Amino acid sequence: MTLRLQTESPADQDMFRGSSHEKVAENVAQIIRTPDVNIIGLEGELGSGK
Repeated sequence: MTLRLQTESPADQDMFRGSSHEKVAENVAQIIRTPDVNIIGLEGELGSGK
């Protein structure tokens, strides 16, 4: 039996309808650029796209 592992590399493009990952990424980037924000928490199951 051959062992096959899933890669943990990011996708090249947002394949979700409505570009939901792109919208979330843009909002997180905006929060990171806000000078008074010191902590950002990302919660989710393994493989959920955090």
